[in-house]
Amino acid sequence: MKYNILVIGGGYPQLELIEAAKDMGHDVTVVDDRKECPGVRLADHVLHLNRYDCESILEAVQYFKVNAVVSGGADKAVWVMAKVAERYELPTYVASKVAELSMQKGLLRRLYEKSDLPVPRSVEVGTVDEGVCKIKCASA
Repeated sequence: MKYNILVIGGGYPQLELIEAAKDMGHDVTVVDDRKECPGVRLADHVLHLNRYDCESILEAVQYFKVNAVVSGGADKAVWVMAKVAERYELPTYVASKVAELSMQKGLLRRLYEKSDLPVPRSVEVGTVDEGVCKIKCASA
């Protein structure tokens, strides 16, 4: 069976996904607004949308016959992929609620610490200036 696979992102993290789908004879639709991405050149179709604009992608996908959706690399692209899969009842390897966790670095750090898992030393800040100040104060 030939599938139309939607790939969220056309950059290097998604390139092997695109190449593998093409090698298996599937049609590939890439979502990416960057014209110089390597995956865009390989795609059968390109949706020139920001790969992180979940609402625009969800709206556009309804006009395509998509059988599968994939992504890899950036945590937000994977979350968008999961949202598309859920909305259109497509198979996926991660639920959107789980994918969303990877974008919440502070929460993940706290969960790892509670589970006695190693966590790199880090400090949460709200602005660049606050980060610079914390770095300078820590080294003083």
